[in-house]
Formats: sequence, structure tokens, C-alpha cells
Amino acid sequence: MGKIARVFDDHPDGLGINRIAEAAGLTVPQVERALAWQSERFAAWCRRH
Repeated sequence: MGKIARVFDDHPDGLGINRIAEAAGLTVPQVERALAWQSERFAAWCRRH
């Protein structure tokens, strides 16, 4: 998720999903999948700890 993390770092006030995708060089579906994957990983980590 490095590309998206860099966009978040560069725009701490936030962006819409379309702008995130554009800034990261990804499509909106790719960003949505990456965020869903990261959320699931975090939820799994929380269940273990």
C-alpha cells in the first residue's frame, strides 16, 4: 500500500477517492481493494491482540 500511503502523507487534510487514485497512479477499484485489504489485515491483527 505504499503508493496510497505516500498520497496520504502528501495530503494530510484528505482527498476524495478519485483524487487518491489519480495521485497514486491507480484506478478507483484498485484503491478500494487496497483499502479493504488493509482494513481486513488490521481487523485480523486486532482479533489476535
